[in-house]
Amino acid sequence: MSTLTIIAGVAIAILTAGPLGPAADVERLSPIRVLTHSHEVEFPDQVVFNLEAESDSPITEVQFFYRLADRNIQAYGYPDFSSDRRVSAEFSIKTGGSSYVPTGVDIEYFYRITDAAGNMLETEHFTFEYRDPRYTWSEVRRGDLVVLSHNLSRDSVERVAEEVAQGLTGIKELFGLDEVSPIKAVIVNGRREAQRVFPYTSETADRLHLFAGFAFGEYRLFVAQGLSKDTMMHESTHLLLDQAVSSPLAKVPAWLNEGLAMHFEAGARGRAPVVEQAARSNRLLRLKNMGSVPGRPREVSLFYAQAWSTVDHMVETYGAERMSALVSALEDGDKIDEAVLTTYGFTLDELEQRWKSELLGETTLAPRPDPATVGTSSLISGAVLFAIAATAWRWVLRWLRGPQPVDEGA
Repeated sequence: MSTLTIIAGVAIAILTAGPLGPAADVERLSPIRVLTHSHEVEFPDQVVFNLEAESDSPITEVQFFYRLADRNIQAYGYPDFSSDRRVSAEFSIKTGGSSYVPTGVDIEYFYRITDAAGNMLETEHFTFEYRDPRYTWSEVRRGDLVVLSHNLSRDSVERVAEEVAQGLTGIKELFGLDEVSPIKAVIVNGRREAQRVFPYTSETADRLHLFAGFAFGEYRLFVAQGLSKDTMMHESTHLLLDQAVSSPLAKVPAWLNEGLAMHFEAGARGRAPVVEQAARSNRLLRLKNMGSVPGRPREVSLFYAQAWSTVDHMVETYGAERMSALVSALEDGDKIDEAVLTTYGFTLDELEQRWKSELLGETTLAPRPDPATVGTSSLISGAVLFAIAATAWRWVLRWLRGPQPVDEGA
């Protein structure tokens, strides 16, 4: 059973349940018994867990264990309670600020209870999906993609989910992935909800709304504002690349990571003017300095556009096979400089120069001539040509008349 309460603008979902299933039967027969347990989602700040238990002997210790998604990392803590034969214990998990947990993550938890007689009970494992309880969420599954959304037309969600799921095939081929773990997409509506759900980056980034989505490889999910195929393809690429390059020794530079994500966007070529303008004004970023997304908002747009342009050049000029080999080299632990040299046969600096040469060749970078200057030049050139022609004509006429008599009396 669940109830939904809004207190001081904070959404709280209260889920309460007693022991269920075979584990519940064991608990009823045990000297230690769970009476009730619940969790309250105070989105987006924390989740509060409550437990009531009793035992034939005073309960001396309660441990709370939990993990996010299906990660191997398991955390634990000690809820507050007073030792007695019947106890109430409370524990909270911070989900906001520096302890940010993305919406959509599955949280699994259980308790280990010990009493004074040395009895120990480990409860069954409980799982719930962490999300904003103010909304009624719906789920759509297509292939390797699971989409969570609210207040959107189901037909629209199904259509876009189908298009994205089909698009994932090309990404998997490029990354050499035969099988992948399912990925989850959480779609939020509007800028206000996005600011509430997205991780905090900076006040300026929030104000300018620089980012439309965030991918979290460790949870295999992304959060995106709006039902956009391009945004979903972008974030899905991040998650699949994270699966393809999963070695703890591997590091994918941001320019390659973002460039690949934009390579699969249908509207990516709209970024071309940004790169061309930067080339005209000599403001292009150095590839070796693009290992991470810049902190200055005014550089973010150029960073993304240049990352897309560079990766697009690599795939279109040298083929998808070499890009696949580059991804494999990174997975093997090669640094980006070594990986580029091994797979492309030239250095990272040479790659940058080749890309620039192509960019300069495709873009008219010479300044437009000043019409006034062109007119002045034309007039001067015409006057010179006229003078030369007149001089030549006088010489011809003199030659045709032959020698002229000299006036001796002058």
